[in-house]
Parts: sequence; structure tokens; C-alpha cells
Amino acid sequence: MRQHSIRGRIIWFFSLAMIAAAGGTFMLVLMVSSTVMQRTLRSYLISAVEASADDLSFHKNGEEDGIEEQYPHDIFLQYRDGLLRIDEDFLDTMHDVESALCDESGTVLYGKNPFAREERKPVFDGTRVYRMEADGAPVFVYDRKLDVDGTDGLWIRGVVPLSQETEQIRDISVASVFFLPLMILFAGVFGYMAAHGILRPLREMEQSAAEITSGTDLKKRLELGKTHDEVYELGQTMNAMLERLDTSFEAERRFASDASHELRTPVSVIMARTELTLERPRSGAEYREALEVIRRQGGRMQTLIGDMLDYTRMEQRIDRYPMSMVDLSALVRDTCEDMRLIAYRDISLIWHVEEGIVISGNAGLLTRLLQNLIDNAYRYGKEHGRTVVSLAALKTRKANPLAGPAGRAAGTAVLSVADDGIGISKEDLPHVFERFYRGDKSRSVVKGNGLGLSMVGKIAEIHGAEAEAESEEGEGSTFTVRFPIPPDGKSFAAGPPARGSSSGTVM
Repeated sequence: MRQHSIRGRIIWFFSLAMIAAAGGTFMLVLMVSSTVMQRTLRSYLISAVEASADDLSFHKNGEEDGIEEQYPHDIFLQYRDGLLRIDEDFLDTMHDVESALCDESGTVLYGKNPFAREERKPVFDGTRVYRMEADGAPVFVYDRKLDVDGTDGLWIRGVVPLSQETEQIRDISVASVFFLPLMILFAGVFGYMAAHGILRPLREMEQSAAEITSGTDLKKRLELGKTHDEVYELGQTMNAMLERLDTSFEAERRFASDASHELRTPVSVIMARTELTLERPRSGAEYREALEVIRRQGGRMQTLIGDMLDYTRMEQRIDRYPMSMVDLSALVRDTCEDMRLIAYRDISLIWHVEEGIVISGNAGLLTRLLQNLIDNAYRYGKEHGRTVVSLAALKTRKANPLAGPAGRAAGTAVLSVADDGIGISKEDLPHVFERFYRGDKSRSVVKGNGLGLSMVGKIAEIHGAEAEAESEEGEGSTFTVRFPIPPDGKSFAAGPPARGSSSGTVM
């Protein structure tokens, strides 16, 4: 079954909401109208009866001489010891209210009696308004006892039918039946316009995504517009996803390009050596020599591929290296102890480590960083020279940019590796942390794949640290990495840094 589109669902939602709102409003208007109309009719009834009471007057015997001539249009009734004068307006109907002058038994003395054909007539029970049925129709009745001298025992009964309320409700119902379809149509049109406006950014994002999918330009991004709403955030998330995909594809492309470039030489050596050896029968020593060449080149390829994969993982953070509190002092000391075993060219390794420096990091990556720096110093250090590893903590007196946007760091851990080797030229110095960069000829003749220092830079970046290099040609190089120390890391209460330092020397 085909699902409704989002636009259709929005239109249906608006329409149903409008129908529900209109229906609820209609019922509320009916209830309120009924209450208001009844209250209004009661008010009209009381006002009309009070006005009728003002149209009555009583004149005792002896006071009625000539009064009939004085009020020729009024009605006069003999009552007890006098005359009742009834104004000619007494029978006028105002707001459908009819009035009657009655005695205590309910007998109508003057006016209209709406209960003439009713078997059960209402009795007088004080001045009040109540509801009854008259000729099968509901009415409001108001009994008003007269309090003028001489009118004892007389009542004015006012009656008003509730047909006005029924007519009013009927008029409201007719108007609602006429306007309800218009409101539903308006809801549909408004829902369509709202859906069109709401979904337009999504439609544009869909078109942009389709163009990116069908094309080859992964640099293109979704148009986000100017409104910072949920659609804008969705577009930002999708652009971030595209950026991540583009970075991944670019890393894959670079990996393939770098691998093909870097592996070309060892593969060519292996193929050439193999073809040369197979040209004619060889002695055992010649075959052994050929296999040694193949083994060396295979080992070089293995190391290169491993380093490239490690660098790509760090670049993409595929493994999401877990961070924890690491005792950097112990890590540097242990790594120096291990690296002294592979020292060559009679290069001595010296280290000065301040104790108690703790940072947030990944122990494996930090070990790799220091190993690469020491290995680089071994490769390019001069024979009978020395390599010096130092670790010290510096107190931070203001926000530390290495600690990220919050700037919360107790200090900076400074790790440096210095050698007295061939050095780096000023032209090559800015590029030493780039992939596969090996500098001038004097450095390129040394075995290496050009990934060691680039890994150092990437590991420093992962840890929010800064890596830099200083060098003078012929005098050696110093590589420094500055790590932020979290508030719960190195304590500065122990006094000067040198007091807690340890050092070692390997000759």
C-alpha cells in the first residue's frame, strides 16, 4: 500500500484539526448561546413585568371622581373599596413578553392568560422566575406581587416563550453549516501552502543530494538557507556527513596513490632481481643473495603498508582511540629504557623526566609518538653523537589554547627530543610533518618512509597538543610537543620542577 506523502499528511492534519476546531467551536457557541439567550430572556421578562407594575395604580373610593375623564384611554377595574387604573400600554408586547393581572387564586383579572387551556396552572409562590410548559412549548414565567397600597392579593404574571432561543440556535446552526465547508477549504489551502513552505528546504536538499549522488563532485554541499531551524540543523548534519565521506574517500584515494608510489620501488627491485636471477642457473650463494634482497624489500613493503594503515586510521580515527589519565612521566621513562636497546651508530640516549606529570591521552599513541621521535633522532643523528629526551611541566597562568574552547588546563607538559645530527634546511623545516616528506638529499639517503614525523603530528593533533620543530643545518634538530595538563593532572605543590626529575644516560 502506497504511503501518503508528507505534504499530504500535513494537509490532512490541518484539515482535520480545522474540522475538529470548528466542530468544537460550534458546540461551544451553541452552549454559550443557549445560556446567554436564557439569561437575556429572563432579563427581558423581569423588565417587562416591572414596567407593567408601573402601569398600575389604585384609587380609593372618593378619589376616583373624574379620573375616568382624566384618563380616557386607560382601563378601570372595580377592586375592593376602590378602582384599579390600568395604563393602556399594559397589553403591549415587548420582546414577546405577555403580562396578566391576576388575583391570588390565579384568576386573570386583565391581560392574556397563557395557561387558560392547561389543566394544571402554576400557583403563586413568591416573586420568582421559573420555567414551565405552556401549550406544549417551554416558557419562562415571572410572578410579581404588587406592593402598592390597596393592591393586596394582586399579582402580575409575565410569560415569555423560549422560541427566541430556538430561533437563535437555528440561525447559528445555519450559519455554521454554511461557513464550515469554507473553513475546511481554507484549512486545506492553508495546509497546502504551509506544507509547501515547510518542505521546500527539504526538496532543495533532496535535489542537491541527488546532484551529488549522480555527479562526481563530492565537494558540493547542501544549501542551508538563512533560517536556523530543525531543517537547517538537518542540513548541517548531512553536510558534516558528506564532509566525513569526502574525507574518507580522499584518504582512500591518497592511500592508493601513496601506496602505488611508495611500493613501486621495492616491487621493481624484487621483480628485477627475480628476473636477473632466473636468467640462468645460479649457485647457492647467488640464490641466497637474491632472496636476501627480496626479503629486505618485502620487509620494507610490510613496514610501509603497516605505517600507512596506522596513519590512515589515525587520520580517520576509525578505531576511536580511548582516552584515559596517563602517567606521562612513567611512559616517557619506560619508552626511553626500551629505545636504548636499539640505539645504533654509537649514539647515546639521555633523558630528563620530571615526575608526576599526568595527562589525558592514549598510552599506545603516546608511546608511538615518542618512539618515532627517538627513531628519527637515531636516523639523522651523527655517529658517536647523542639524543636528549626531556619532559617538564609548565604552570599556566591564563586560559590554555591547547585545552580546547574551555581553556581549562592546569598547565602544559613539554616533551622534547633533541639530536646533534645533520639538521634540516630552512626550506624543508615547515614541511617535516607532512606525509612522505624526507627533505633534501642528505636526509633522503637515510632509510625511512617519510611517515614517522607525520604520525607524530597526527597523534599530537588527536591529543589537542602542538608539535613543532627547530633545526640548524649541521647542528641538529629539536622536536617539541606541548600537551595540556588537565586540572586533575600534574600538581605544582611539590616545588620547582627539577626537584622531582629523573634522568638516565645510555652510552
